[in-house]
Amino acid sequence: MATDVTRPPLDSTSSTANLMENDKTPVPTMDGDYPTTAYPVDDKHTTGYPGDKNPPDVKLAPTHPYWIGAWWLGPLAAGLGVMFCGVIILGFPRHLPGAYAVRKEALRSGEMKKDDSHLKGNIRDILPATKNLLMNGTYIFQNLATTFGTLVGFGLYPFMYKVINERYGAGSLLTGVVIAVLLVPSVSLGLLIGSYLVRRFRVRRSCHRAARLTFFLQILGIWGALNMLIPGCPYSNYAGVDVAYDNRSSQKIALENPCNVGCLCSAGQYSPVNGGEGVTFFSPCYAGCPPQKPTKVPCYMMFMMDEEVDDG
Repeated sequence: MATDVTRPPLDSTSSTANLMENDKTPVPTMDGDYPTTAYPVDDKHTTGYPGDKNPPDVKLAPTHPYWIGAWWLGPLAAGLGVMFCGVIILGFPRHLPGAYAVRKEALRSGEMKKDDSHLKGNIRDILPATKNLLMNGTYIFQNLATTFGTLVGFGLYPFMYKVINERYGAGSLLTGVVIAVLLVPSVSLGLLIGSYLVRRFRVRRSCHRAARLTFFLQILGIWGALNMLIPGCPYSNYAGVDVAYDNRSSQKIALENPCNVGCLCSAGQYSPVNGGEGVTFFSPCYAGCPPQKPTKVPCYMMFMMDEEVDDG
């Protein structure tokens, strides 16, 4: 998170470059806060019906595994926002004010290399150009840092969503709000720390130093994200998969059991249900308690009765 402030010198967007070349105040950007608003807004969309209204013959709720929701509203709103911002960016000048002086100083100090006059953009220049890129430390460090950041973003955030949703039973909207509440202070603190490091190590006008700082901070960020795995998650035994329905090793382990054989359950409908005593059922149907066809002895009751016998 602290690397967000070191990225602006390397960004290729006109808006960020304009700020970096003209704003002398080391104020951190707040571009890392957009996911905090996207999570609750997107989850709110997914709780709504995808059409104009819910048909009367469809009896689905947001908690049903077949529920889809109006997922398309989020990408639609984001696309319209990008188009609106694109129109504004089109008003930026071709050459930013002060850019020539900044680049001239970078060439003089050696932070920026002069263009290779031998490369004309032909097919035979692909290998020499690739060699130049691989020898460019700024390019390599920045791309590695971006790769590490993407690894954390696409790996940690969905996992965090599932942990809150499955472990604590929170709905989609509440899970999005919780993630937003967690991200807002953490991202803001990371930006403030990154702003201090930018001034402390004087990397604001040096792309090479900024890229190296970003790379090392991303490595630290990855190890920091892995800290949430230290407590670990207790594994829940699945009835009919890990343990027998009557909690006895003598019985054959299978999803179907006399307590749910009349429910006509489908293994294609995976919706885990906590049955207590550290046991999870594949779906409410396999727990022997579907509303439409209740069984005489629900499967989840077999564990409770077995515990009572052992205690007695």
